[in-house]
Amino acid sequence: MRNAFNQGVYNTKNYKIGIYAPRFVCTKVYEAGLCDFSFVADMSTGFSGNLGYQIPENWAFDQFVEFTYSSTPNFDLDNVGVSGLDAGCRKVDTTQDDTDEDRLYQAQRKYTNCILRSTGLLDKFLNLGVEFNFENGSYNLGTTATENIIISAILKTSESLKLHSSSSNTISITWNGNELSSGFKTSVDQIKSQVQDTELQAYIESTLEDVATSVKVGNISYQIVSAGVNTMKLSLICETDNLLEFDDVTGNV
Repeated sequence: MRNAFNQGVYNTKNYKIGIYAPRFVCTKVYEAGLCDFSFVADMSTGFSGNLGYQIPENWAFDQFVEFTYSSTPNFDLDNVGVSGLDAGCRKVDTTQDDTDEDRLYQAQRKYTNCILRSTGLLDKFLNLGVEFNFENGSYNLGTTATENIIISAILKTSESLKLHSSSSNTISITWNGNELSSGFKTSVDQIKSQVQDTELQAYIESTLEDVATSVKVGNISYQIVSAGVNTMKLSLICETDNLLEFDDVTGNV
């Protein structure tokens, strides 16, 4: 989160990171450099994170008592102390409604971010400090490593669809209630069987299931080619023509 907020290309309004939590949690997160201001949940002495701990240095708001506002109907309100560290909203910009193109881009970016997050590569992309190009984008994400697998990753983005549900090594993301369907899991097992290394099999299984769970809709293709001793080239394609179901926008990614 801190990496994203520090990227001016994403955080053009200079938003700050805040935390709502008991005293101890607020203090630890602030001391780790992961937030700017704290909204302290001081109302409950039952929180072990409040008992015996000082209020954090960066406290902006202190929620200390709840009362019932007398009206018809009545409702609960909180008394909140204010330190003045967080001045709140300084400026309100007037904006026009998003165009269809803006909404499509936001949906495409959200879908792609889901894939990057589920493969552990989102920070790699954010560190590049660039925007997505969905006409024909290519991004070198560098090298990342799991316990025994080293991955050099390249991300390519496009609006053009490459897959068909009947294509080789292509899995349609399907569901049985809240669970991935048995057909999807059987297809994953078939792709896993193409490699002998058990750690690589586990990596393939977790990657495919995490991506599917993240994006919910679309097709996934996973191809494995030997590229030398102890080296494999893995090609993962994830796409959908159903952004309407994903984010209520008509389009592809």
